[in-house]
Formats: sequence, C-alpha cells, structure tokens
Amino acid sequence: MRSPPATVFIDMRFKLDKMVHIVQDELLPALQAPVVVFTTGHDRTIPLQLDARFPPTRNHTLEIFSDLLDQRLVDRWVTENLDDAAFHRKLVAVPTGFYTKKCVFQGQSDVDCSLMYWPVIRADWIVPLSRRPLTVSCNGNLERQFGASSGGARQFGARTAALENCRPGSPWSGFSEHRGHMDTEEFPLWWQNHSFVICAHGGGLDPSPRAFMAIAAGAIPIVQRSALDAVYSQLPVAFVDDWGAASISLDKLRRWRAQLAPHYEEPELVARVVAKLTMQHWWRTSLEGTAAADRGA
Repeated sequence: MRSPPATVFIDMRFKLDKMVHIVQDELLPALQAPVVVFTTGHDRTIPLQLDARFPPTRNHTLEIFSDLLDQRLVDRWVTENLDDAAFHRKLVAVPTGFYTKKCVFQGQSDVDCSLMYWPVIRADWIVPLSRRPLTVSCNGNLERQFGASSGGARQFGARTAALENCRPGSPWSGFSEHRGHMDTEEFPLWWQNHSFVICAHGGGLDPSPRAFMAIAAGAIPIVQRSALDAVYSQLPVAFVDDWGAASISLDKLRRWRAQLAPHYEEPELVARVVAKLTMQHWWRTSLEGTAAADRGA
C-alpha cells in the first residue's frame, strides 16, 4: 500500500454486507491510522433499509454493520439516506444534495458543479422571498411505473399524499399550486412564484435533490422529520411530522416565512446558506473531529 487511506468509499449499488466485510477483514488489518467510511450512490437506506422497493436489512447484516462501527480504526461512518440516527454514535448522515451532470470546470473533470447548474439565492433575478405570494409549489412524479408489487406505490406514498392535498378542492388548494411532471430545468423559474416547495422524499428518505434545489432558487423547502433532522436543521427549511392535511396551514406558512426569510434575504446569512449547498462544506463537516481531518484529507 503506497500511502494509507484516510477515507473509504463504498458504493451502495453493490452488495453492502460483502463490501463491509472486505473493509473489515482486508483493509482495516493493513492500516495503522483510523479512516472515515462513506456509503453513497443509491436510494437504499442505512442501516435498516426502509426504501420499500428493496428488501430490509437482515439481522445478520446489521450485526456486520455494528461490528464495523465498533472497530478502533473506523472513526466514523457517513452515509446518505440515514434511517436510524440512534443505531450507533459513529454512524452519521450526509445529505444527497444536488443531482447534476458530470462536468468540466477550469480544466478539472468531475468537480462539484452544482452551483453552475442551479441559481443561487443571491442571483439578481431571484425574487426576494418576502415579495413572493404566500403559496406552496406542489409538483413531482409519482413513479407509478414501479407498481404496487415492487413496493413503488408504498415508497412514493408520502409524495402522493402531499401532492393529493394540493389538488383543486383539497385541503391545501387555497394556498398551493399543483402541477404534474415538469422538466427539472423549469423548476427555478416556476418556484419564483412561490414561497415554499413541497419536498416529500422519492427514492430513499432524503428530500433532496429537490430541497437543495428549492433553497438555491430562493424558496423554503417543506420536509418531513426523519433520521436526517440533524442535517436539515442546519438549513433554512420548514419541518412537518407527516403529510396529513393538518400539517400545513396558512398560519404556519406565515410563521415559517417570518422565521426563515432572513436566511434568504440578509447578505451575511445568505452567504452562509450558499456555503452549505456545496460539497466542500459537507466534506469538512463529515470529517470534522476525525483523524482524517487531522491528516488533511
């Protein structure tokens, strides 16, 4: 091994228990300094696997996860789509963030180009939040192509419930606008007409990329409380416990906008929010307090 790694990335598209075994049985014995493990790249949730389209994590695999986290040479396990914040003190969440194409920037490929593709809340054409109608944007695909037999209907049930409440004659219809499919490129301009965006999760549990996209377009995401609260509480979002009719009202919209508007309009606070939309911010946060950070990873 030419130089000891400070971080280890596991692609969740592969069989996770086998990949964890490789890290635990082959990589860790060769190391002398602790590492930070990352699991990314799929809608499967960690550790329990609650995405209804895929099988739940077996008890044996949960034991493998626990064994890895107990290892002295694992400083931290950082994962997308965390589903149990109490599973282990070393297991923490990172948001999925934006979804952008691979790109080349200043001669470097595969760099973080998110803010090249999305407007930033300080852009000149962004409508200030306090000048927008006190309304909610409701749009999204329901992924009906998965079908009930594959778990798709159950997985997208939260999104379905939220969007149904926005339809004409439904509980939120007086302060929302409902649209079906839209091209992603249309979102930023349409969201200028609204103060809030419904950000019910699709695959996995994370309300992003929609939540990150909404913030970048100057609108407040409404997200459901979950094991990801520690992440999203760092961002100017509104939380609901569920997507029932009583979860959103005009009075709640007024309170949320009054509370969160400074983060979208005051330059110093806007700069802090924009920084939290970048990969660099979450990389630093994920490594903070670990040996990997001390080694300049």
